[in-house]
Amino acid sequence: MNSGTQSPRATVRDVATYLKERRPDLDRYALQNLLYYCKAWSLVWDAEPMFSEPFEAWINGPVCDSFWRSPNVPGNPNFLSKASRETADAVLTFYGTLTTEQLIELSHREHPWRDARIGLRAEEKSSMSIPDDAIRSYYSRASLPPKEFTEAYRRGVNLMLELDEDLVPEQSDLRAATRDPVFEAWLDQVPGAQWPQSHL
Repeated sequence: MNSGTQSPRATVRDVATYLKERRPDLDRYALQNLLYYCKAWSLVWDAEPMFSEPFEAWINGPVCDSFWRSPNVPGNPNFLSKASRETADAVLTFYGTLTTEQLIELSHREHPWRDARIGLRAEEKSSMSIPDDAIRSYYSRASLPPKEFTEAYRRGVNLMLELDEDLVPEQSDLRAATRDPVFEAWLDQVPGAQWPQSHL
């Protein structure tokens, strides 16, 4: 029987608890980045954010300030919907293979964080929010199947981690080197760097 009430909506703490139960070794910055990717891919795959709390463009990547201030307050992972759990599992399986340093570097090469820090020095603190619309727009351009990170996308992430974030690439050169339509489409997101020497 429908009582007319809805289940409580998951919060960032609920998702953090879900992730930490599966990966208790995660440090604070790795967890923040995984939470960011959970929200990003839920916006793309599930058409709504996994939780409502915003991210800010901090020096070391996207950070949810409200969770950063009190990270030890537990959440309730039972509040995650089935779709949210599937998205969180996919994010943890894919991005969870990266080190904290790699996660930070990756976020520094992607447009949502970079765009929120336009005009700021590299070491300048900021509480500028990263808009959900910007996050959705950026990651939806990857055109990934629901709950699946393709091999082309993995290659793209590996490439992003090799690129110098301060250099602007000729993206046509990147496309010519891959001959992979999915990867080529994904490269539209690359904010910049020269083709790595290891690939010349």
